[in-house]
Amino acid sequence: MPGIDVVVLGTGAAGLTAAITAHDSGASVAVYEKAQTVGGTSAWSGGQIWIPINPHQLALGKPDSRDDALTYLNALSHGMTLAQFHLSMFLMMRLAMLQRCTSDGPS
Repeated sequence: MPGIDVVVLGTGAAGLTAAITAHDSGASVAVYEKAQTVGGTSAWSGGQIWIPINPHQLALGKPDSRDDALTYLNALSHGMTLAQFHLSMFLMMRLAMLQRCTSDGPS
């Protein structure tokens, strides 16, 4: 697609966050959704997202750890092998993403 720098498939929390971040970084973005409504699985969860080991959760006394996060993510894979690099990047960037989302909108 000429003139498009980033294509985002899906309008859930992850897809729209990626689209906004790419746009705000100067990219031309196209967003596509296969369903008739916007929101993906985030619409079913009431718009909540899961960010492991985050300060809001810890402030409420809800313990979490890197090992717990990896166990949960691997359980979601239903036996598919997940690239450990991608899991590590998700865990490494989680707080920067959370900061971006809470600074740009309601927390």
